[in-house]
Amino acid sequence: MSNSNDALVMEYGNGEHTPPASFQAPHLPQLEDVDRQFPSLYSRGAYPVARDRWERLVTVTETEASPKAVWQALTDADALKEWLAVPRGSLGKVNADCILDFEDGEFFYCRTVKADAPNRLQYFWRWLGVGQATSVTWDIAATGTGSKITVTEEAKNPPWDWQTWNGGGWPGILDQLTTFLHTGVNTRWPWRRMGPYAQIELPVSIYEAWDKLFSESGLRYWMQVMKGKLQDGESLAVMMGDELPDSSINSEALFPAAT
Repeated sequence: MSNSNDALVMEYGNGEHTPPASFQAPHLPQLEDVDRQFPSLYSRGAYPVARDRWERLVTVTETEASPKAVWQALTDADALKEWLAVPRGSLGKVNADCILDFEDGEFFYCRTVKADAPNRLQYFWRWLGVGQATSVTWDIAATGTGSKITVTEEAKNPPWDWQTWNGGGWPGILDQLTTFLHTGVNTRWPWRRMGPYAQIELPVSIYEAWDKLFSESGLRYWMQVMKGKLQDGESLAVMMGDELPDSSINSEALFPAAT
């Protein structure tokens, strides 16, 4: 009898490749942990477990209005609609959901987590209800001539251009607030001139995302393209809700670059 396994299988199995039930494989305890004790060259022993990034935007302004007046502007529905958005719900109620509606199809979905009148208001919000959740905290402190207002927005692992979009927007938002407090005049900003835009993360590579979203079949199922192609110099006719596809969207295709 040969000592090789092949010989054993052939002899006891009459040519079959599966040994009989009575066959006992040799016990080799010295090889049970060999991959750990004697790893191959260039094996990946180290691996990442976290690559977290925390980002914060802090914006400050002052106003002659009292902390109570500032609090009212931040939480009262009649005041909010004059300088920021129409609230569908209440930002002043803890654990309650609220929509900050810009009345042009765009909105923030919010949930208040702290309402300490008239000093601190904190809520989470998501752009269009699907964007990344970030924390927004309003701190109001009395000064000798009015109030100091500090708004802090914090995010964990936000998109790469998060600071550009959000950091550039907060000074204007606070200017809207202080102008409204000073004059009582509607100072709402036309958000539509900057959008619409939204960001969500997809669990695929950039190339796979491009193929799934912008292929001819992909566009038909998620963007309801009625005619045309997404390519340089072409136009798309898109079904918008229940509107007839009588208007087209001019497109410029930008292909993803290797990173």
